[in-house]
Amino acid sequence: MSASPRVNQYEKGKHAPDFQMVKRLANVLHVPASFLYTEDDDLAEALIILGSLPMDARKRLIEMLRKVVAESD
Repeated sequence: MSASPRVNQYEKGKHAPDFQMVKRLANVLHVPASFLYTEDDDLAEALIILGSLPMDARKRLIEMLRKVVAESD
């Protein structure tokens, strides 16, 4: 089965990929699967940045973001 017609059907909204397919597409595109679900460009960019970080750096950044959010309340 060719991937091209399948992807074309996804693009046209005729069919939607299941989550396993989304994960495979994200892997090929080198993006987190969640990137493919967001419509917000800033959030999409943040997901790419977070996804590219090593786990320890990602956790430190998330903790920093939590502090910023807590301070802004």
